[in-house]
Amino acid sequence: MNRRRPIAKVLLCLLTLLGTVLPLPSVLAPSAAFAQAEGGPVFGVAEQSIDPTEAPVAVQHAATTAVGNIEFKEALVEIAADGATIYQMIGETSAGRLVEVDVTRCGQVLEFEEEWILAELPTQITAALDVWLPGFEVSRVDRSSRPDGMVYQFDGTDAKGRAIAFISSASGEQFTVERGPTKELFLPYIQR
Repeated sequence: MNRRRPIAKVLLCLLTLLGTVLPLPSVLAPSAAFAQAEGGPVFGVAEQSIDPTEAPVAVQHAATTAVGNIEFKEALVEIAADGATIYQMIGETSAGRLVEVDVTRCGQVLEFEEEWILAELPTQITAALDVWLPGFEVSRVDRSSRPDGMVYQFDGTDAKGRAIAFISSASGEQFTVERGPTKELFLPYIQR
């Protein structure tokens, strides 16, 4: 059994956490004061833009490992609802697709999103979109790898002009529609 990888992760996490004890630039740890100054609640809303090279080493390493050799052009730091610090590393693939990787301070990848092209989607997913949301105008599609599996997320507007996020499982068997704080779950959809 190879124990090097878990030990390396633990060491990266410890080094990163040590940074919270040693004097480091405040930009590495967004504070409640920052969140309140931005007019948002302390947790879950405030984001702060930083240079990607200012993210902790564990975050940079995890993001690069998740997506390969991509130069990250931007990074955002957010305090999650549970108080955890989340880094969103943003870059582009060689094909020009936007890539976003959400990583904890200790280097755990929470989500990896890649901008996707509508024409490349499985037909059962686009068919379900037509059935559940006729007249939906797609503005963006992302393929997202999460701990619970892969999903496709469509952002756009419905026939009445309301902003909507349509989230489909990779198999096309489960769908969620988000209209503001409202979520509707559709299970299952089978193309006939």
